[in-house]
Amino acid sequence: MPRIADYSIISDGGVFLNENSDVHTDEFSLNPDAHLGSHGVLVARVHFTKPSTNFELKFRINGKQVFTFPHEDTPEAVMTIHEVVQPGILKKGRNQLLIDPKGGDGRVFVSDMYIMFQRDI
Repeated sequence: MPRIADYSIISDGGVFLNENSDVHTDEFSLNPDAHLGSHGVLVARVHFTKPSTNFELKFRINGKQVFTFPHEDTPEAVMTIHEVVQPGILKKGRNQLLIDPKGGDGRVFVSDMYIMFQRDI
C-alpha cells in the first residue's frame, strides 16, 4: 500500500498569548487512513510582539507535551517552529492542540498552525 504525506490545518488565524493568558485550545482531524506509526510534524508561526524575560510556550497534542519554546531576554522576533511529533501521539479523527503560556512578561501571536502526517492510500 503506498504511503503519502498529507497535512491538516489547525488554524489559519491566530491568537495573542501572554503570561496571564489561559491555555489556548484548537482541534484538528486526521483522515481515517492516517498512519499512526509514523512521525508527524507540527508547524506554527510565532511572533513575539513584546520583548520578554523568561517566557515560554508549551505545546501539547492529545495531552502529551511535544515542544517547549523558551523565549528568554530576546527582543521582538518572528519565526516558525517545526517540531517532530513522535509516533503514537496523533490519533485518527479528532485531535487536540493546547498552547500553554508560562512565566515571564512576554506577548506572542501564534498563527498559521498545521500538522503534517502520513497516510496509507
